Amino acid sequence: MMRHAQLWLSGIAIAALIAGTSAQTGLVQNGSFETPVSDNAFGRAPATWFAGSTFDGHWYVSQGSIDIKRNPLTPNAYAGEQWVDLNGSPGIGGIYQDVTIPVAGLYTLSFAMNGNYGFNPEITRTMTVSLGGLFSGTFAHNYGDPWIVYSVNITVSTPGTYRLSFVSTTRGTYQDAYGPLVDDVRLELVPEPASLTAIGAGLASLLGLRRRKR
Repeated sequence: MMRHAQLWLSGIAIAALIAGTSAQTGLVQNGSFETPVSDNAFGRAPATWFAGSTFDGHWYVSQGSIDIKRNPLTPNAYAGEQWVDLNGSPGIGGIYQDVTIPVAGLYTLSFAMNGNYGFNPEITRTMTVSLGGLFSGTFAHNYGDPWIVYSVNITVSTPGTYRLSFVSTTRGTYQDAYGPLVDDVRLELVPEPASLTAIGAGLASLLGLRRRKR
């Protein structure tokens, strides 16, 4: 009976450790832009969205317009079936989402970037990415390159709500369309070594109890 209780309690402890870590993952909602389902009929919803609108209740258009594109358009999505062109039909656009970060720590922001080179392939597609006042950077993609996954580590000292923003800085393309593409946006807590060690120790203890039971 005691061994059953130890086994049960060890399982609960490990589950709690894993839950505490995984609770800080998936902070970005609809990061691969799977909703709404685009019909690829640009210039109107659900394919094109204009400044001041939200296309899913999480992502908002901050300026100009953006296009939600769906397979089988080129270059196909990096994740899922859809992605965003930050230069809409037409307009140099941007999107943002207010993300709640519940605990302080080191976080990894990652996203996939490509470009729409239907016109003016000689122009490098560029965009700025920011997270509140914690991070801001400019990213680029050149014609002929595949999807590029960018990843940056950001230290969050104070829990709170931070604005995650992607804004096109690509100009000079035909009708200001054909801009940078973004997909698979993620913001995840980097597990601390102590947490990983605790999970490992808990698993070892659980396995030990199971061996003794046999």
